[in-house]
Amino acid sequence: MTVPGCTIAAIRSAERYLLASNSDNPWDTRTKVRLAKGKHWKYIGTELVCPDDSLPWSNMVTRGINEKGIAFTFAYVDCNPELYQGGIGFKDFGDHILGSFQTLEEIEQYVQQNPVQVHGNFLFADDRGNLLVSEIHPARKHFEWNPGHTVIRTNHFLNLPFANDQEIAETCSVVRYQSGMYKLSQNESNDQDHFGCLKTLLSNHYLREQGSHWGGSTCNHGEKVGTVSSEILDPANRELQYCYGPPCGEGAEMQGWGRYVPFKLNEWTGEETTALTTLDGNTLHEGDHRC
Repeated sequence: MTVPGCTIAAIRSAERYLLASNSDNPWDTRTKVRLAKGKHWKYIGTELVCPDDSLPWSNMVTRGINEKGIAFTFAYVDCNPELYQGGIGFKDFGDHILGSFQTLEEIEQYVQQNPVQVHGNFLFADDRGNLLVSEIHPARKHFEWNPGHTVIRTNHFLNLPFANDQEIAETCSVVRYQSGMYKLSQNESNDQDHFGCLKTLLSNHYLREQGSHWGGSTCNHGEKVGTVSSEILDPANRELQYCYGPPCGEGAEMQGWGRYVPFKLNEWTGEETTALTTLDGNTLHEGDHRC
């Protein structure tokens, strides 16, 4: 079983944080954008769809924004299921976070006080300028509020003492982290266009040649696993910018868009669950998001 991989990032821009992500998966895995109504709140998010529906993360909402301005994204970090102590799993986590909570304090309290089966690096942001950087493991959690620097994470922990060296090597997690950090350092002088900085980061190919099965760069072009979609989340404007396929647009492994299409939560008034893109990269409800 191939585990999911990701590169995620957060950057402060105009008094709020923007979140960004690349979803790295086997090339037969896809994502789609959908609008949904959770327990309390409506949200827009990216759903991961795997050929094997029994995988723990298949049909999980992996990134998104709700109508209260709460946004999140995550990068998987491996964990032995024997350590699970009950609690919410991957399939339900995104829907629960986006559909139930309206503050980051509520999210931190929920994760602190309840057992969870999810594990990985999580970034939670709100429309008031706050960022909660979280490392979540069934046995222990680590939280950091509003760091004064750009955050980038891949598929290993930086603070928690849990690591699967085989998985880290297989997913080129450390190499992809180094690739992202290098690209961020190259863009430090361009501190005005934060959307542009994130787009450059997500399409970055530095150290690409360091991986074969998995790619070694932020924009992943591995032989078997690569970037199947990319997102930039703007909680202040309730907007998800989505790119189907590798954000660079090269498309050797899958024909992607090579550009980001904005989906704005406030432009939908209905309460029903609605797919906004298809698994083969078609955009539905073309007139609704005015891209």
